[in-house]
Amino acid sequence: MPTATPPETSPTTQPAPLKRGGWGFPEVLVANGQALGCAVRHARSFLERGRGLLWRPRLEAGQALWILPCPSIHTVGMRYAIDVVFVSVDGRVLRIASNVTPMRFRLCKRAHSVLELASGQAALLGLAVGQQLSCVSANALS
Repeated sequence: MPTATPPETSPTTQPAPLKRGGWGFPEVLVANGQALGCAVRHARSFLERGRGLLWRPRLEAGQALWILPCPSIHTVGMRYAIDVVFVSVDGRVLRIASNVTPMRFRLCKRAHSVLELASGQAALLGLAVGQQLSCVSANALS
């Protein structure tokens, strides 16, 4: 299995920009060196981070949006609950907020980024505080 690096320094974390009518998931989530089978899309630009999951269909099981940099999120205007995983600059899970319903705000002062998942997926994937998260190219695992 390829060695994973933190998302901030990985050469594979530069997906093509979001396209109208398309929403690709070019990477796979890795926790403590193990691929979790969860496809990840990054939101890095000002517009992508600002939009996040707003006006998008709900994430399916096995999909995630990693927003960076981002120490806080809101679900104002969303129509569904999500799980929110706050991640440090070195990729460590700092906090997990499960089942964050619409019209809520969550913050973790030490967080550098946020991983958003469908509600209930953080537990199903076995995510826990202290784990080391990163991503690898989906092509590298084929």
